[in-house]
Amino acid sequence: MRDAYGSGPLLEAIFQREPPQTLNAAVLAHIRARHAVDAANAENLIAAREPSPNEQYRLPPETLGYMLRGVFDGWRRAMDFTELAILTLGDRRLTPQARELLIASLERNVPA
Repeated sequence: MRDAYGSGPLLEAIFQREPPQTLNAAVLAHIRARHAVDAANAENLIAAREPSPNEQYRLPPETLGYMLRGVFDGWRRAMDFTELAILTLGDRRLTPQARELLIASLERNVPA
């Protein structure tokens, strides 16, 4: 089954080639849960932007900005966690270039 990002089969193929491991299953469950929360937050944002027949129920721009930041922050955290999971659990199967790319991406995204 594909997740909201379409990455489900790929991640499962990477992490489940070896005999079942509790860590692999936990990481995949965590990634799936993050993706589900991010998808729900994006759906809430879309619903908030739909025209309202009654203008008094329209959300103020500050609220929409807050919701947007939350959606984008969630996506960034999910991507960082997924990259870290691939780097950690798939380490033996990564090429040196892939490993360097993942490490560089994680280093760029360290909060200041």
